[in-house]
Amino acid sequence: MVLGKKYRVSFDYRHIGSGGNWAARFASNGTLDVNAVSVDEITSAETTFQSWSYEFTYSTSFRYFGFREKSGTNDGGVYADNISVVQIGAVAEYD
Repeated sequence: MVLGKKYRVSFDYRHIGSGGNWAARFASNGTLDVNAVSVDEITSAETTFQSWSYEFTYSTSFRYFGFREKSGTNDGGVYADNISVVQIGAVAEYD
């Protein structure tokens, strides 16, 4: 990915149905806790697969993407499938 370019991340997800809620988030580090921006919350009630997408501009703050439990109990879980990241924007913006 190229700094300053626009992208869309999309995936299908579901919660395991018990335990803590999770967040899909971007961050500037791999443990997803520095400059973290949660872009979707996945609750324990969401037990059937749902599709989700988010558009962002790649930067040092939006360098890593992943899932992280929002509680300290570490007892929940999520399934993710069909994960993709594609560059978006006008054709003239592509290198």
